Amino acid sequence: MILRKASKTTAFTLIELLVVIAIIAILAALLLPALTHAKTEAVSTECMNFKKQLQIAWVMYAGDNRDFLADNHDVQDYGQYSPPIPPGTPCWCEGWMDWNATVPSEDTNIQGLIGHDFSLFGPYVASDAKIFWCPADIYVSPRQRQLGWQNRCRSIAMDGNVGGGKKWSFGWPLENAITKMGNFTRPGAAMSWVFIDEHPDWLDDPQLYVNPAETNGLGEFTEVPGSLHNNACGVSFADGHAEIHKWLDNRILLPVTYEYHDVEVDISGTPSPDLGWLAQRTPFQ
Repeated sequence: MILRKASKTTAFTLIELLVVIAIIAILAALLLPALTHAKTEAVSTECMNFKKQLQIAWVMYAGDNRDFLADNHDVQDYGQYSPPIPPGTPCWCEGWMDWNATVPSEDTNIQGLIGHDFSLFGPYVASDAKIFWCPADIYVSPRQRQLGWQNRCRSIAMDGNVGGGKKWSFGWPLENAITKMGNFTRPGAAMSWVFIDEHPDWLDDPQLYVNPAETNGLGEFTEVPGSLHNNACGVSFADGHAEIHKWLDNRILLPVTYEYHDVEVDISGTPSPDLGWLAQRTPFQ
């Protein structure tokens, strides 16, 4: 009779399993911030790419129009476009963003961004409407989400002091807006902001106004810039470069409430470094 040696079954003990689980948890905790940072960097890079493409379109338009910048007229009376200069000229883009869930809606109508009859940039952006949007802006109202919307079609605004056309009256000299590419002297092109992400609750027409006289940081934010890049936003400049700028003032680091705000944020008492930063970079003639 042949005797077989009994096989020995090996297995993890409970302590060994707990050690393995603990090691996996530690590795995950170490990797998660890196993965989150990588995702944030990817979104920021895409945002900067979009801003630079818009700047190229803006420069190309001026190059084809005797150095005149794209018209940047305001919207008056809640949706009625003010007469541009010259009459019949579209704005650089059109469309009023809100939290409503109407169909059709300017929130999703990309013709206001790339349609040749509605947008001066239409011929210069290769029908790529997504460059008018910040990839960090994934906000839609509950009613809009029920319709299957992923985002509104525009997140950005142009400096109200850049480009011709009728402006909203704030009691300060918007008639001194820059209208030609060669007029960026106060400050120069590298210090003059053109496009910026706007806070979703303040986003409406394609303009964002900053008083260039409020360089001491006291005054008001007539509209609030975005802060969706971890309390920062994308902003581009007349010389073509773009950056993600970090805000420091908690008075403008506001959550998205899905309620439209058309009121100013008063900055009195303690100066705002962010208002001063924007004012110092708002060009004027």
